[in-house]
Amino acid sequence: MTTPAPAQLDLVASLEARDAGIAQVSDSHVAWIEDARDGIRWLRAHGMLPAEVTGEDIRVALLAAGMPAPKRPHAWGALMRTLARGGAIEDTGRSVHMRDVRSHARRTPVWRFA
Repeated sequence: MTTPAPAQLDLVASLEARDAGIAQVSDSHVAWIEDARDGIRWLRAHGMLPAEVTGEDIRVALLAAGMPAPKRPHAWGALMRTLARGGAIEDTGRSVHMRDVRSHARRTPVWRFA
């Protein structure tokens, strides 16, 4: 009888891999992220984004306003990370279910514009 390999549960390694992946996507989407930030500022100035949003809310609003989708869908996450690290949004500590059927109702953080 063989024993199963232990699960690869390493929080530090997982966080490092996540950050490396986000950095890679961010580096390849610099112009797109800047355009998205401009779009978010415009949407906020025109009352088209509420004070509290999810990444999904931002994605839907930007696409509806004519913002082209990024080359890779992971850039949406990189955008949210850029906004959070830059102080544009703050984590409320709450989460909600996503509404896009492709997201399978997974939970997503609720952010507040700073």
